[in-house]
Amino acid sequence: MQIIDFNIKDNKLENNNERIIILGKFNTLHLGHQKLLNKAIELKNKTNKELIIMVYPDFNGFNKKQIKNILPLEERIKIFKKYNVDYLLLFEKNAKNYQITREKFIKYLKEKLNVMDVFVGENFSFGKNKLDDLILLNNNFNLHLIKLVYYNNQIISTSLIKMLLDEGAIEDVKKLLGFNYFYSGKVVHGMGIGKKYKTPTANVDVNKNLYPPMQGIYLSKVLIDNKYYYGITSISNNPTFKERPITFETHIFNFDQDIYDQLIYVELIKFMREPIKFTSIKKLFEQIEIDKKDAIMFINKKK
Repeated sequence: MQIIDFNIKDNKLENNNERIIILGKFNTLHLGHQKLLNKAIELKNKTNKELIIMVYPDFNGFNKKQIKNILPLEERIKIFKKYNVDYLLLFEKNAKNYQITREKFIKYLKEKLNVMDVFVGENFSFGKNKLDDLILLNNNFNLHLIKLVYYNNQIISTSLIKMLLDEGAIEDVKKLLGFNYFYSGKVVHGMGIGKKYKTPTANVDVNKNLYPPMQGIYLSKVLIDNKYYYGITSISNNPTFKERPITFETHIFNFDQDIYDQLIYVELIKFMREPIKFTSIKKLFEQIEIDKKDAIMFINKKK
């Protein structure tokens, strides 16, 4: 898979293969995105055309700040590779790109990328005039207009998922994504307090562009060396130890291996409770034992 930084003056691809493009932000990969992707993959497989996906990176050129995404770009790249996408077109939010007219953008797709087919969702638009935009696309390409996906009468969108994450509604988030919300990173050294109380935790150095869920304690699944383990995950600023930057740490059940500096994946299954500021470390670990029992009870019910 080739990654291209959008540049209206450059980016002419070397060969003249006919191509399909999916237009959109693709700042995560929820069920609506997956529907678009699967429909485009069907056409790619039938016609042997190459597939391009337009993606927004984790950077806002207007305010020069990183963007918090449910799936940071590095995770989206891994997923797109599994789908055998041929090209990712990174379209940064900046004044230069946003000043490009839709006519120039369409000319770029035709002349530089040799696009023949365009896939968009029903609510796609370049700006305010959605109907005119769709007519313009239809006049220049084979336009594939894909119906939106709804959840509880609401359009599935990144903003809706972020709202649910803010509420800790992790089970609803799974229904919109089609997979468990997850994060990944290398295991780093923490304060070491858990180990002293025979409840060691894996502290993960997460991607700085990750959009986090509400602070709290979650039932989780941890992927280590292609094997899953259950655990309980704390995402909080550790109020018992004075407020600190938010940490992502997981006590993994039935696990005692040294995994420092190892890449692991943590999937959140169920929100259990909000963080509590305890009056002593002893009371904190008494509550952790209760959390462990509650988590194991839930796991056994699912079996």
